[in-house]
Amino acid sequence: MLLTKTLTSSTFKLALIAIGTFGVIVSIIFSYVYLSTISYVRSRSDRAIQIEAAALKDAYQRSGRDGLIDAIRRRMAYRGSADRVYLLIDASSSMLGGNLKAWPPAATAASGWTEFRTPPSSPGTTNVPLVRAMLETFPSGDRLLVGRDISDLDSFTAQIKSAVISGVALIFALAAVASVLVTRRTVGRIEQINATSRAIMQSGLDKRIPLRGTSDEWDRVAENLNLMLDRIETLMGEVKQVSDNVAHDLRTPLTRMRGRLEKAYHGIRAIKA
Repeated sequence: MLLTKTLTSSTFKLALIAIGTFGVIVSIIFSYVYLSTISYVRSRSDRAIQIEAAALKDAYQRSGRDGLIDAIRRRMAYRGSADRVYLLIDASSSMLGGNLKAWPPAATAASGWTEFRTPPSSPGTTNVPLVRAMLETFPSGDRLLVGRDISDLDSFTAQIKSAVISGVALIFALAAVASVLVTRRTVGRIEQINATSRAIMQSGLDKRIPLRGTSDEWDRVAENLNLMLDRIETLMGEVKQVSDNVAHDLRTPLTRMRGRLEKAYHGIRAIKA
């Protein structure tokens, strides 16, 4: 009964509106943080790829194809290049250098950015790296691919996304539970006041609204209502006392008047007889 009144009360409806508004604001904030974080991390990775691609392009312009192949070989031999991807092919798509076995089918543009999954190293492999790369086509028809394995970044992005969704869902859940509890408490106190009011209407002014001793606004309302009932009861007692006094004061004159009227009535009847 109380739960039904709680869910249908105007307080609960206002709480739901507040939850919705708060949830939208929190979702916007979390989405901004998520997008800003991903954009920042990706921009750093893209910047590193751009710098490396520019250096290799400069090597090609200075020393031609052989100089570029040598530069790629030196970079592949570098200890910290495990996550780097290189591929140089000629106009007939023959491999000239790099650590990719073949040109990825997804890299169809002549230049710009691309993302692709590298072929699995062995059958049954489920962990396929995600590569983000920059493409460049030289006047001779040679094509250069410079990229990095961003699987860790992709995993980091997924974790942030999961954390954002979980955080928003948790906030909504906690807000919903809090709104139900607060509304239930409010409706419960209102029902106490209503029950006391009905009891007063049925049996009299001797009933009072119970206090919980929390000294909150509901206790203050109950105290004021109880004081008002005390005052009404006092006034009703005074009115009753005045009525009793008036009745007592009028009793003697009315008795005398009655006696005189009866005496006059009997005197008139005696004269007629």
